[in-house]
Amino acid sequence: MLAAARERWPRAEFRQAEAEDLPFPDKSLHGYRADKAFHVLREPARAVTEARRVLRPGGRIVLLGQDWDAIMIDSADPVLRRAEAGRFLVAVPFFVASATA
Repeated sequence: MLAAARERWPRAEFRQAEAEDLPFPDKSLHGYRADKAFHVLREPARAVTEARRVLRPGGRIVLLGQDWDAIMIDSADPVLRRAEAGRFLVAVPFFVASATA
């Protein structure tokens, strides 16, 4: 995977590391993304702590998984959050939403 990434983006830097021990200085990254990884980590909480350590102030953490039974849309903008949720509910007829008041 790293070889393919380096071939596709030769000017970018790619590193392999453990999620719980990232090879970056404190507050050095603008963003952190983990795609379908946290469910296999031994210490996911430690990995989140490490991600927060390497993020600059205002940086973003994006964690993606494959929980097809749930959906969460996190946005500081409530109008956007509702619009995206509504769009998803219309596009996916098998999705069932339940809420407790």
